Amino acid sequence: MSERVPGQREPQASDAEPVELALGAGMAFEGLLVLPRRARIDGRLGGEVLAGGPVWVGPTGEVEADLEADSVVVEGRVHGNLRARHSIALGPAAVVRGDLVAPRLRVAEGARVDGRCACGDSGARPAETRAEGVPAANCGVQAS
Repeated sequence: MSERVPGQREPQASDAEPVELALGAGMAFEGLLVLPRRARIDGRLGGEVLAGGPVWVGPTGEVEADLEADSVVVEGRVHGNLRARHSIALGPAAVVRGDLVAPRLRVAEGARVDGRCACGDSGARPAETRAEGVPAANCGVQAS
């Protein structure tokens, strides 16, 4: 049995799951993407994304699209609405201009949001809370 290196994270079951789309830095795509599994976006993407798995927008990712997925992690920039069946997480350098709808929302210190957010059950509507550059306390936002 191999020993784990201090600071190394435990492997996750999802690590073995194939990435359906990897849009690298310097690459661009415009149109409708329908993906059954997870995706990673480090380039420029415009249009609409419908994903059956999680979507990660990396630090160099620039998305101008509405995005729907199981979960969404944003480390880069998104101009469009985000809807997740499980959760949305915004990293410290994330910039989002659009509405956020998910049962759970995690916003790191430094992340910027210009849009409405609705958290909780799937029936929530984005008009319930307005976030302008900071997370709204009554939105069920979990700061990290």
